[in-house]
Amino acid sequence: MVISYPVNLFSLDLRAKKHLMLAGGIGITPFRSMLQYLVDRKELRPIVVLYGTEGQDDIAYRDVLGQARRELGIKTFHAVAKGAERGQYPGYIDARLVRLTIPDYLERTFYISGPQIMVKALRGKLLAMGVRRSRIKVDYFPGFA
Repeated sequence: MVISYPVNLFSLDLRAKKHLMLAGGIGITPFRSMLQYLVDRKELRPIVVLYGTEGQDDIAYRDVLGQARRELGIKTFHAVAKGAERGQYPGYIDARLVRLTIPDYLERTFYISGPQIMVKALRGKLLAMGVRRSRIKVDYFPGFA
């Protein structure tokens, strides 16, 4: 066992010009912290959030996402597997949704957080779409489906 100081390996790269956050379920949690930080500092950055959930009741942090939209112009698109409403993408986050909502995706730094199977699948799809490996940052929430 090794004990060390806390290290944040999944944080917003402040050198990147454009950001794209891909969240699945509870994987929205680290993004909530990043967005709240930006709101608190009134720091404008070109950020898009793609947030996938199983249903409407699974959408978390609506307050912070709404505040980030209103105050900073951050865009959030919801992918809802069951019961998508008007303006939401029916299904899961996939390459089609990325291309539809973010035409300049190759210029962005990607952050992926959620269940391990989702993170691995999206990482592979992004690489296949031509996104450079160095522009993909991942975080896992093991044990959550």
